[in-house]
Amino acid sequence: MRVAKIIKTAVLSGDVTEEILAYIKNNAIDAVVVGRRGRSRIAGLFLGSVSQKLATLAPCIVIICP
Repeated sequence: MRVAKIIKTAVLSGDVTEEILAYIKNNAIDAVVVGRRGRSRIAGLFLGSVSQKLATLAPCIVIICP
């Protein structure tokens, strides 16, 4: 059985996390791949981390690449 793979990309504006989460929900996305900036845990706590928020809030698989 062969499974078709479709990759979508988009350019959005606004709050990064909110826009990505809305796009995921509105387009029935199965998985998201994001990078991380490599900040320390303490800096990430104060500044917030988009990849961390997506991993926590997204209704799909989130793959975080270093």
